[in-house]
Amino acid sequence: MSIINFRRRALMEMQASNQLISSHLKDYPIKDYFVGLDIGTSSVGWAVTNKSYELLKFRSHKMWGSRLFDEGESAVARRGFRSMRRRLERRKLRLKLLEELFADAMAQVDPTFFMRLRESKYHYEDKTTGHSSKHILFINEDYTDQDYFKAYPTIYHLRAELMKDGTDDIRKLFLAVHHILKYRGNFLYEGATFDSNASTLDDVLKQAIETITFNCFDAKAAMSSIGEILMEQGKTKSDKAKAIERLVDTYTVSDAANASGKSQKEQIKEDKKTLKAFANLVLGLSASLTDLFGSVEDLDEDLKKLQIIGGTYDERRDDLAKAWGDEIHIIDDCKSVYDAIILMSIKEPGLTISESKVKAYNKHKDDLVLLKSLLKADRKLYNTMFKSDEKGLHNYVHYIKQGRTEETSCNREEFYKYTKKIVEGLSDSKDKDYILSEIELQTLLPLQRIKDNGVIPYQLHLEELKTILDKCKSK
Repeated sequence: MSIINFRRRALMEMQASNQLISSHLKDYPIKDYFVGLDIGTSSVGWAVTNKSYELLKFRSHKMWGSRLFDEGESAVARRGFRSMRRRLERRKLRLKLLEELFADAMAQVDPTFFMRLRESKYHYEDKTTGHSSKHILFINEDYTDQDYFKAYPTIYHLRAELMKDGTDDIRKLFLAVHHILKYRGNFLYEGATFDSNASTLDDVLKQAIETITFNCFDAKAAMSSIGEILMEQGKTKSDKAKAIERLVDTYTVSDAANASGKSQKEQIKEDKKTLKAFANLVLGLSASLTDLFGSVEDLDEDLKKLQIIGGTYDERRDDLAKAWGDEIHIIDDCKSVYDAIILMSIKEPGLTISESKVKAYNKHKDDLVLLKSLLKADRKLYNTMFKSDEKGLHNYVHYIKQGRTEETSCNREEFYKYTKKIVEGLSDSKDKDYILSEIELQTLLPLQRIKDNGVIPYQLHLEELKTILDKCKSK
């Protein structure tokens, strides 16, 4: 009965509404009319006209107008946050599982080890371990944190030693395995095999360059020469790009005009532009995509150039894919070449990741001694470089992320630019020439924790993990 009453009430309201509308429009004759809509991404325009396309009026107001609203945004940003959250949650889960695997054995040696790690961020008065020492990892009378860090300045020093000699201290084993599982590397090469002597450059370079169209340049024949130039030591990126560009003169396969009627000279000129754009792209320099793929009409200027550095490509890939279509797969291949070059700069042939990081640590130490000796003569310059913590200053303090004020960290390029300006004003010496050459090669004062570590595949960390476990098994 209630449903029937509801339907009756709704019908009565509808009839009353129709009567109200009819009363408002009784003085307006019913005629044919057009409704035009202009639907955009952030607005909707509308107009009502008669058959003669004359604007109609309603209550003395012309029936046209627009409605503005916020443009719809892609889910790229939110997707990035969600991916980050899931990645961190998975990291916590596998580290928790690692603790569970070590729990029984660790309890026999150091019952409060895990508790000290979890409460390391607290002041010693707020800890529940009952141990008020400043030491966290090792609290033995004959071996403390001070002894540990003296022997192992970085975690890579520990990993490198355990791969050689192993250890009978389960705490050291846990720290090494913990670091490997926490920063386990990417899964871009799932199913592939890597070892300390492997080079991924040849395969990705072949895949990338064979998909690029040239007029008369024999890319296949020049493959090995391109690879050698890309990995050549003691050359700047711009010099390498120029050297690769000149390979067109060496590997020209035909002197006949192509289908478009272009002369040999014109073809070589185009091939040089294409090859240079490719070289710039894989070396992390600014590259012209129009030189690589040809000109495209109605394309924004920011989509015609690309520099693969840091996370810029991942952020721009969706826009580039819309603009360049299937050509995006070639850019992906170039990104793989770039990653392979970065990986080989991090991990030297014949060395493991840890051994390479230890070598980089020692180089940073030696470079720092030279730089300090150069600036020591001028106390003001020395303090500005190594002690000052002013905002906007791109000195060594901010380069190693030791600034205490807000927004004081700087990247490698900013630090190199600042250091080069200072060193160029000093008197000539061998140390000065060395520092400037290392800046030009972008190898001065290498850091351990850098964004480029993201190109390391998990297989290389897995190789170290297996070696460490095998060595410790016999202890």
